[in-house]
Amino acid sequence: MIIDFKIKNFRSYKNETNFTLEANDLETNSRNIFIANNNLDENLELVKVALIYGPNASGKTSLIRALYELRRLILFKPNYDDDINLYDPFIFLNNNSKELLDSEFEINFIVSNIKYNYKVKVLKNAISEETLSEFTKEGLKKLFERLPGENIYQKGVIYENNEISEFDIFENQLILSRFNTEPHKIFNKIFAYFKSIEMLNINNEQHKLKLLKKLSSDLANKEYMVNKLSRIIQVADTKISKISIHKVPEEVLQLIEESDKQKIKNPYYILSHHEFHDLDGILVKQIPLVQESSGTQSLFLLGGLLIDVLENGKVLIVDELDTSLHPFITKLLVRIFQSEKLNPKNAQLIFTTHDVTLLDKDLIRLDQVWITQKNKDGESSIYSLQDFENLSEDSPLEKWYMAGKFGGLPNLKSIDALFDNIEGYESAI
Repeated sequence: MIIDFKIKNFRSYKNETNFTLEANDLETNSRNIFIANNNLDENLELVKVALIYGPNASGKTSLIRALYELRRLILFKPNYDDDINLYDPFIFLNNNSKELLDSEFEINFIVSNIKYNYKVKVLKNAISEETLSEFTKEGLKKLFERLPGENIYQKGVIYENNEISEFDIFENQLILSRFNTEPHKIFNKIFAYFKSIEMLNINNEQHKLKLLKKLSSDLANKEYMVNKLSRIIQVADTKISKISIHKVPEEVLQLIEESDKQKIKNPYYILSHHEFHDLDGILVKQIPLVQESSGTQSLFLLGGLLIDVLENGKVLIVDELDTSLHPFITKLLVRIFQSEKLNPKNAQLIFTTHDVTLLDKDLIRLDQVWITQKNKDGESSIYSLQDFENLSEDSPLEKWYMAGKFGGLPNLKSIDALFDNIEGYESAI
């Protein structure tokens, strides 16, 4: 589970920015939080769901992208001469400025009831800092770090059982990446934790196709999970009675030339079943999922991820959760995560949205709502509704947000001035 995530000098975030899932001492909607057991025996309360609002280009997606790129750098080691995609610094700086050279990232999280801190700083071609530490009652205990080396190498240093071990590592590859395959009783769990974080960009077609292929493969031989997914799609009132997943027949595959096999994006096909009435009674029509609405396809992807995340107590992060979904369905997904019965392992959901109907005092708490905003210098900031003084749980959040009391709204000009001072505009029309 994620406790908090800090970034600095990444895309539109120039200064250090902290996004936290720690709950405040609010008394309402206690079902929305859980106590995160950890080795410090502290009463650490975290929210199950966090919502991020803000106008377009305000920094919502950049926050999600920071965690996505950090996770990708951990899971997929770049070649020794590749640039680091995680390095994406704030661009609106004076060319002579020497400040903010590194992009910085820090995350606090819990794995197997142990609280950890992981910190990374990167430049274009090299990782300038990487440390993994464990929280103890005496303070932070460093488990590994990287030190300067020579040429394209740096030194990795592991502290374990009062012993120190060193090894060479490429300057653009993370120490943590080694422990995808190299055995270690602690670091393998940390690597697996980052791998378990599920991320989805609803508007990225390539990402959706990859996820669809993975989900099809994962669900194909798990009837109970397909039944659960069918139930989610039924409850969402899509008029679909169930879904089914089938493998492309082997005889069809054999007809395809070996050189063309890579053209099959997905060796499985998905059918939605629709019941209808005629003179013979109730009949069923099967329709390929790709012919369903974009909202139904999004619901299939989200539902498949949701089942896995809930069953295993994972973290699900979605950019633009409400894309193509009715507000009632978005609310349904939030309620599922906040249900003690449906989410017994305290899986977490973090998502960006423009759906203001979710600002419902009976659904969410103030400490679950975050707002991004960008100033005139192009710098993004993020803040929580719990930061506002004299704001009560009974405040009409949707109404006040739309009235601009919390910021985070686009500052639109009058349409009367839309084409003012554009040379030749009047003569053109």
